[in-house]
Formats: sequence, C-alpha cells, structure tokens
Amino acid sequence: PLPPHLVDAIERHADAHALRVLLIRRRGRPPLDGRLQSYLAWSGCDPPWMEERTLGDYAEILEADLAALAAGRRPGFGAPVAAPLFLVCTHGKKDPCCAKFGLPVARALAAAYGASVWESTHVGGDRFAGNLVCLPHGLYFGHLSPAGAVAIARGYSRGLVEQPSRYRGRSGQPKAVQAAEWYARAREGVREIEAIRVEEHRPVADGEEVVLRVAGKRRRVRVREVSLPPRPHGCAIAAAWSPPHWELVSYDASHG
Repeated sequence: PLPPHLVDAIERHADAHALRVLLIRRRGRPPLDGRLQSYLAWSGCDPPWMEERTLGDYAEILEADLAALAAGRRPGFGAPVAAPLFLVCTHGKKDPCCAKFGLPVARALAAAYGASVWESTHVGGDRFAGNLVCLPHGLYFGHLSPAGAVAIARGYSRGLVEQPSRYRGRSGQPKAVQAAEWYARAREGVREIEAIRVEEHRPVADGEEVVLRVAGKRRRVRVREVSLPPRPHGCAIAAAWSPPHWELVSYDASHG
C-alpha cells in the first residue's frame, strides 16, 4: 500500500491542478520485482494522448509535471502510448455495487483485451456500476454487462461509441456539455467519436446552451439540471436520494 504521507502529497498535487488520480491493478498479476506501472492521460483536447512509465517507487510519480498535464501538454514523464486502455471500477469499499457489477465486466474485458484492461478505484457514479472508462479519450460508460463492455471496447478501438444509451460522457467536459453530446448522439445516431465538436457553452435563462458541430452540421442544444424522484444510491447507502439529471430543453438543427 501507499504510505499515507505519499497519498497526501499526490492528492495535494492532483487537487491543485484539478486532476483525477486512480489506482489500478490487474487481478492475480502482482508487479514484478517491485515495479509499478503508471499512466498519464489527457482527454481534454484533440487528439488526446497518454504516456506510460514503469516506476521503481511510488514517489517517482511526484516527478511528473502535473501543471503541464493540466494544460494539455505532454510532460515527457514516460513513453507515448498508442493503444487504448480500459479501466473498470471495482472499488467495492466505496460501494459494493462497483465490485458486484464491475468484477464480471473486468474479467470479460481482460479475456478479450488482456494487458489493456485494469481494475481501478472509484471513477465516479456508483449508481452507474458497472462503470468503464476508455482512455485516452476519457469516455465513460455505465450499467454495463460483460458482453456489452466487450462490444463497447471493440467499438472504441475502431473510433466508435457503441451502445450510446450506456454512454455517460467524456471526462474533462462540463456536465451540460456531456448531456448535450448525449442528446445529439441519441437524436442523430452519430457513432464516430470525433464527429462531435464543442463550439460554445454558456448559461441561459432556462438552463445551459451548448453549440455543437455534429458531423459537420451546427446544432444548438439547451439542457437543464433537474432532480429525479428519490431512489437508493448504489448498494452502500440505504437512504434514498434524488440524483441529478440533465433534461433536454430544446434541440435546434435549423442552423446546420
């Protein structure tokens, strides 16, 4: 396990630059000779990218230039990574649902994609377990079955968003932008990852407006955040809560 002082140092560095840190593992495959695998990934620009480095000690991660990473610049911390990575949240201590639904997904993906698959700590969204994150784009998918996860990974490897009803959005984008993209894909059947670009995002009287370029055509999407009826929160919290939801206010395709 990581020493507490090192955990605190990593969290401080990450929080200072609004970065998410995940711990990853391959079940049944301990590090060889004490070596540790690390990745830096940037999903906030096109093209996204990743770097990898084998660490001799956890403390080496503090050598990474996180300010450069937060700005979307390659810090040169490790070697470029061309192949995709698939992270499955199996963090049962955070919520038992993550292990209950995540472990079968992780096993199915590992059988299909081997070393490209890692189990991870909490990625956010317990209620969407099993959760999958596809890197480097940072695409989130939830409520996955093992077979569904394999199909999504296969599509992602070809530059596609498969099973769009399970798509949660892209890491690093505001929630309103993620919602607008979801509605655009659902409405127009666009599967290519790179087919949707964000041009504008601003608050408006009835919510938030996002202007997208969808397969080359301009779309003006308005969404607003509402609360859904109370329901259980994952498997760990017995008390009901009202989860947030982004509903579609309007979808204007007249300026395409």
